[in-house]
Amino acid sequence: MILPAITLGTAAMAIVARLTRSTLLEALQQDYIRTARAKGLREQAVIYGHALKNAMIPITTILGLQIGSF
Repeated sequence: MILPAITLGTAAMAIVARLTRSTLLEALQQDYIRTARAKGLREQAVIYGHALKNAMIPITTILGLQIGSF
C-alpha cells in the first residue's frame, strides 16, 4: 500500500513542482512585481505576497484535477 502511494505521489509532485516553477518565473517578470520591489518590499514579501499568490491559480487547477484522478 505504501509503495503505490509513493509512486503516485512522486509523479504528481513532479508535475506540480514543474508547473510551480514555470508560473512563478512568469509572474516574477510582471510589472506589479517590479513596482513592489521599487516600493522597497523585501524579496521574500514580494515572492510570497505577490508572485506566489498569482501563480497559485493554475497550480490549484492542476491539483484539483490530480486529486480527482487519484
